[in-house]
Amino acid sequence: MDGHDRERLRPRRAVLDLVVSSTLDLWHHQLQHVDGEWSLCALGQGVDLRDNADVRHPSASIIKLPIMATVLDRVRAGHLGLSDRVDIGPSDRVGGAGVLQHLDVASLTVLQSLSLMITISDNVATNALINHLGLAEFRQAWGHPLFEGFELNRLMMHAASTPEQDNFASAAAAVRLLLDLDDKASSGDDCAQLALDILGQQQIRDRIPSLLPDDVTCLNKTGELVGTRHDIALLRRGGATTAVAMLSSGVSGVAASSGGGVPAHIMGRTAAALVQEFTPTVHPG
Repeated sequence: MDGHDRERLRPRRAVLDLVVSSTLDLWHHQLQHVDGEWSLCALGQGVDLRDNADVRHPSASIIKLPIMATVLDRVRAGHLGLSDRVDIGPSDRVGGAGVLQHLDVASLTVLQSLSLMITISDNVATNALINHLGLAEFRQAWGHPLFEGFELNRLMMHAASTPEQDNFASAAAAVRLLLDLDDKASSGDDCAQLALDILGQQQIRDRIPSLLPDDVTCLNKTGELVGTRHDIALLRRGGATTAVAMLSSGVSGVAASSGGGVPAHIMGRTAAALVQEFTPTVHPG
C-alpha cells in the first residue's frame, strides 16, 4: 500500500472523533454490567483508541505472542532453525490447553512447537520452547522497548511463588508487537510473515472474531485463566489493518476454561463496531 492509499484510508479528524466516541461509549456501556479490570487498545491507519491500555494484567496465554516473536528473532539471526528439534522434558509436561499432554512425544521441531503454541495454545509446546532458549534469554530480549509491558516469570501452569512472579501483559504492549510484526511482514520479512500465518490458523475464535463480517480477516491469540479473558488481533479489511487488544482480569463468574463467557460477548460486540468504523473498504478507482 503506498502513501496515497494510506491517506485515502485515514478518516478526517472530525469523523475520527465521532468514531472514537461511539466505540468507547459501547465499550463503557457494556462494562457497566461487569466487574473486574478491563483494557482496550486499538491502533491502525487513522486509529488511536485507548482505555486503560497500559494497565498490567495477568497475561494468560497472550504471553505466547512475544514468546513466538522472540523465537523467530533467533531464527532470523541464524541462531535457531525452524527444523531444529525441541526436547520435551518433565517440567514441560503440564495440563491446561493443548494436546501434547496426552501424547507420548519426546520432541518437536521449532516450527511444530510454534504452531501448536499459538493455534491451540498448547502449554507443553510453550514450556518446551521456553526451556529450549532459557528463561534468562527471554528476559534479556524483553529488555528491548518493543517488549515493554510483557513479563515472563514462570512456565505455563507452574504456580507463581508470589503474585509479582506471575506473567504479565498490557493491551498497549500486545498492539505494539502486532503492528511491528505486520510492518516487518509488509517489508518482506519471512519470519514475521510466518508469525502472521500461524496467528491466522488460530482455532479459538469466540471473542474478537465472533461477530466480524465475512470480509474481515482476523489473526488473533486468546488467553484465559480464572477471572481472566483476553484476545488480541490484527484485523484486515479492504487494504486497511488495525491492531486491537481487549484484556480483562478479576471478572467474577469466569472459570479457568469454560469458554469466553460474558467477556467474549463484550469483546465480540466491540470488535464488530470497531471494524465497521475504523477499517473502511477501499474500492477500486
